[in-house]
Amino acid sequence: MNQKVSFSHSVLLLTSAMIWGFAFVAQKEGMLYLGPFLFNALRFLMGSLFLILIFFKQFKNMNKKILMAGIILGLVLFAASTFQQIGIVYTQAGNAGFITSLYIVFIPIIGLFYKRKTGFYIWFSIFMAIVGFSLMSLNFHTLKLSYGDLLVFIGSIFWAIHVSLIESYAQLNQSIVLAATQFMVCGMLSLLIALSTEPVHIDAIKQAWLPVSFAGIFSAAVAFTLQIYAQRFVPANVAGVLFSSESLFALWGGIMLLHEQFSIIQWLGAFFIFFAILFVQLYPSIIFTLKKVKHYGIH
Repeated sequence: MNQKVSFSHSVLLLTSAMIWGFAFVAQKEGMLYLGPFLFNALRFLMGSLFLILIFFKQFKNMNKKILMAGIILGLVLFAASTFQQIGIVYTQAGNAGFITSLYIVFIPIIGLFYKRKTGFYIWFSIFMAIVGFSLMSLNFHTLKLSYGDLLVFIGSIFWAIHVSLIESYAQLNQSIVLAATQFMVCGMLSLLIALSTEPVHIDAIKQAWLPVSFAGIFSAAVAFTLQIYAQRFVPANVAGVLFSSESLFALWGGIMLLHEQFSIIQWLGAFFIFFAILFVQLYPSIIFTLKKVKHYGIH
């Protein structure tokens, strides 16, 4: 029975990763009609309103502590999504997916500020990730990094900070309220900048309704809710591996839907990044298993 439950919830987490991966395609497509700030404004405001409408009873528990946590998360989310969305204008959806997934590798570095130990395997994973990023983004003729990839890379650092903050706010036990609040803060900030720096036309918004809706309702609200529900029943290391497939879905979506192409060197870079992501998550479990086998004398 437990195996069935674990499998079913793993499928839900994989579904979340798939939605997030294909959201990069929606974000890239949305840039054909809207500016990055307006796209993010519509996306996160839609996601926030969706959560509020579905889970409105939970918002009666809102207090000053939860509100402040939501505002802080919203500010970091704004930085992460802004760098990512502007970067997507200048790079491919597949690149953005893989580079954003580097946040999984950067989280242990953020942990240093919480006085958490950082083993050799983490630094090795970071080294592999940087090599992969360079292969994907560096122009070896001019030795210059892709502007879009660099912005997405900076965004991945903010995503790592965002995930670390969410972990620190877990004791509040108000995930839905925090999610809706941070989406609202990020959406309102994006809207304020969009109104002052970007053209806002109803016709353009109508043309972009499909990618905005997918990124807002499915990527922000639905996938996040699935994650909150299912991750309680799946071990953290397994959940991390499932979430890392987001980069593969972004790559697949970019190739299949946007007809993106990658050089052999970029494919090699993608391999290094994916290897780093899996290694940083699986290595502790592998070492623990080997020590357990040695302890019990199992051959």
